Amino acid sequence: SMGKLKFDQGLIERPERILFLFAVVVLKVIFPKADAFGMSLSEFLVSILVVLSVYTLIQRVFHAYRRL
Repeated sequence: SMGKLKFDQGLIERPERILFLFAVVVLKVIFPKADAFGMSLSEFLVSILVVLSVYTLIQRVFHAYRRL
């Protein structure tokens, strides 16, 4: 439609982020004391999610800029 941009671009969209967070919670329940690279497993996985989300944001900004 005219004047609207669809932001369906990006590496990790909302459904994937929700599933990822659900998996983090499940893993935290199953392995409460697990750690990775000096931090808890859940902190490590959420850090990965943050990086992927920022990357997706950058992809969407560039996509919108190209479309304007």
